[in-house]
Amino acid sequence: LVAAVLVFLAESKGNYFLFGALIGISIWVRPGGVTLLGPVVVVILLSGKMFKKILQDLFNLFLSFGVFLALYLFFNLAITGTPYPNTFYAKQAEYASLQLAPLWARFFGEAQLPLIGAGALLLPAALYFGWHALRRRDVGTLVGGLWFLGYAALYAWKLPVTYQHGRYMIPAMPIYFFWGLSGLSRLLADSHRVHWKKLGAFAWRSALILVWFAFYGLGAKSYAEDVAFIESEMVTTAHWVAENLPPDALIAAHDIGALGYFDGRELVDLAGLVSPDVISILRDEEELTLYLNDQEVDYLIVFPSWYETLSEGLPLVYNTDSPFALLMNGENMSVYQWVR
Repeated sequence: LVAAVLVFLAESKGNYFLFGALIGISIWVRPGGVTLLGPVVVVILLSGKMFKKILQDLFNLFLSFGVFLALYLFFNLAITGTPYPNTFYAKQAEYASLQLAPLWARFFGEAQLPLIGAGALLLPAALYFGWHALRRRDVGTLVGGLWFLGYAALYAWKLPVTYQHGRYMIPAMPIYFFWGLSGLSRLLADSHRVHWKKLGAFAWRSALILVWFAFYGLGAKSYAEDVAFIESEMVTTAHWVAENLPPDALIAAHDIGALGYFDGRELVDLAGLVSPDVISILRDEEELTLYLNDQEVDYLIVFPSWYETLSEGLPLVYNTDSPFALLMNGENMSVYQWVR
């Protein structure tokens, strides 16, 4: 959806009613999709059209966007009582300590994620493409690059995490690759006419292909490790819980995905995603202990190192004993009996 909006803007294609609908749909995937309004509004305002036509384009944009936004807000209010999903608030609370790092360092950490692998070789081409767009005053293209930088800055400000292969920046990566590949195409278009350019183009293409293949293999390895870890820790634990713990037992867990899917029982979510009461005390283990006592929790399921004292002294009921986590310098998920 992000790529569709920004590429259509760069190519001067699409209509603003469609843009509004695409942006409205995107917030159902992730609330950050609302930031796409910025580039589209800038293009409308700088289009050079008559004032009446600008107002009409803005009306069409916000009308179609507003329909999906209203449905989104009503849905969240009905489910959680808040206009945005609990994850919007919980993740910021969980990683608040990361905001102690300098803003410039957080921004660099987010913005450099597309440079991993072949993306680094596309950086000169992306910069050339941006410079070429600036010379032509191509607003539709330039707003895509500015949006990418703004999106990285937003996450650097509010949620500066880069784990799981840069999961929060992944929606922004396609526009970087679009710039890089478009710039590469322009740079290599006439390379066959000059011998040294021809050699340079061959070296650049060869390097890209080799790095892509290398990271394809590394990506396959990483994917296999991720799947092995999830299956042997989260999924295995969820199956064990479903088969061995009493159906009326109340469980507190930090990672609830597999438990909710395979077991289906009531849970106290220590990450705050389905237990919003936890959000304000996510990092306060004394308060968490009191909260779990008040909830009359029976079992605690966590990775031992995730909390300093929460699982201390509790009877260990189950441990996955899986070798995969240990091979990846991780640890095994554990089930403890909660003692009030």
